[in-house]
Amino acid sequence: METSKKLNWKPIIAMIEKYQRFVISTHIFPDGDAIGSQMGLYYMLRKLGKQVVLLNNDHTPANLRFLDPDRTIYRFNPMQHNHLLTQSDALIVVDTNSYERIGSVGLAVEKIGVKTICIDHHLTKTNFGDVRMIDTKACAAAELVYRLAKEMEVPLDLQIAQPLYVGLLMDTGSFRFFSTTPETHLIVSDLLSCGVRQDQVYSQIYETCTDEAIRLLGLTLSKLKKFGGGKIATLTVTHNMSRETGADPYEIEGLVNYTLKIFGVNIGILFLVEKGPVVKISLRSKGNYNVSEVAKKFGGGGHYHAAGIRIDKPLSKIRSDVIHACEQLLAD
Repeated sequence: METSKKLNWKPIIAMIEKYQRFVISTHIFPDGDAIGSQMGLYYMLRKLGKQVVLLNNDHTPANLRFLDPDRTIYRFNPMQHNHLLTQSDALIVVDTNSYERIGSVGLAVEKIGVKTICIDHHLTKTNFGDVRMIDTKACAAAELVYRLAKEMEVPLDLQIAQPLYVGLLMDTGSFRFFSTTPETHLIVSDLLSCGVRQDQVYSQIYETCTDEAIRLLGLTLSKLKKFGGGKIATLTVTHNMSRETGADPYEIEGLVNYTLKIFGVNIGILFLVEKGPVVKISLRSKGNYNVSEVAKKFGGGGHYHAAGIRIDKPLSKIRSDVIHACEQLLAD
């Protein structure tokens, strides 16, 4: 498939052709684009005869485990996995662009000093990686992995195509975000021609909740609050709510998106209390409201309609500040 984007892949291709042993990692709390890009690249490199290990800071979400049927992704443990980094020729980081964002894997890599390749679509002010492909116009990191496969003339098959399709699907909000272009759909067409079943993918991602997760969903929605004259809706998940329902909140795909189903709501916020005082904040919007600008104010980032923050402060200390920043966004 011919595309209009001409990107300089030569430095990355040269490293891939030069080396044999690779580790691929992605950001903490991986989403569909993170796992999709990682698995698509894994199968692509395997097809090129490379040795590949997958190391992540966190578990793969339950609804994405179908992309890794052989359980090739290891949750990084320094005692068990440091040797895999020291024995590798290069680390490839997808869907993020800093050692901090890949968690414990990044800490180990900084100490060991492994050559690093970065493939990402998020804006960055750093020069992370020995070589990098950062294209903020790409709708997903999966799009960039797809383009790399085309540049290297790696034949696509179902193993490569399905995770890349998932990455595109989930990072475009099911192809509804501004980042979705006619070219996005041309790529999707190519992936579907490899045998991807969109109905099966949808079922795996969005129709695999446990009873406990549905109970947590109901409890969370019952506590929804509105601000900014009804244009902002917030949801909160605490440790007590997870314990009460016996559910893992990460099992509920797209929980924050329920806020945008409400008539008149333009910005949705999910406050998810993690271990200790850490709070994970998901921001979503519709219309002309760039929530990534709000996320940047608190050390987070993301995209126009979908962004996130992870902050080491109690919920009581950060909640009102984030809501106020969103109210300011509405007023601008």
